[in-house]
Amino acid sequence: RHARVSVLDKEIRMQCIGNDPQILFSNIPPATGPFTLELKLKSSSKGRGMVFWSAAVKPEFSAKSSVTFSPNHDGEQWHEYMVTLPAVTSALTHLRLDPGSAPGLVRIARIVLKDASGKVVKSWIQ
Repeated sequence: RHARVSVLDKEIRMQCIGNDPQILFSNIPPATGPFTLELKLKSSSKGRGMVFWSAAVKPEFSAKSSVTFSPNHDGEQWHEYMVTLPAVTSALTHLRLDPGSAPGLVRIARIVLKDASGKVVKSWIQ
């Protein structure tokens, strides 16, 4: 939503074309939270980032199931983030990444979900 997404061998590129760009991730195996989402981003967007989670078969996202983080939008360097998701459900089904709140190019070179023990649950790009 509000983005054109290209999946390449070593990165995902989001050309954000609106003020609420987002990308959805699914196929998450059962695991026990809280979870940590590791991200490596390069962005020329603006604003705060948000990560939402859902435990529903059809994804449902709300502010109570989200956390914010502060991405660096310099557009020139890769930056790494560890976002803690307090979700304790073992039925996490979807994640939604909102990497900013403005048009720009966001490149994702790492997105890895880890469980409470630090074990990799799902890696979309390492």
